[in-house]
Amino acid sequence: MRTPTAIGLFPLHSVLLPGASLSLRVFERRYLDLVSECTRDQRGF
Repeated sequence: MRTPTAIGLFPLHSVLLPGASLSLRVFERRYLDLVSECTRDQRGF
């Protein structure tokens, strides 16, 4: 059995299609930490 993988998510009221982009203003500490972690590990979010 495979171990579940944790992924970072932003709860948004938007739908994005593949290849689309959305500018975000990140100010909450938990989301700043998420962005920093994803950037450090070269992962998307």
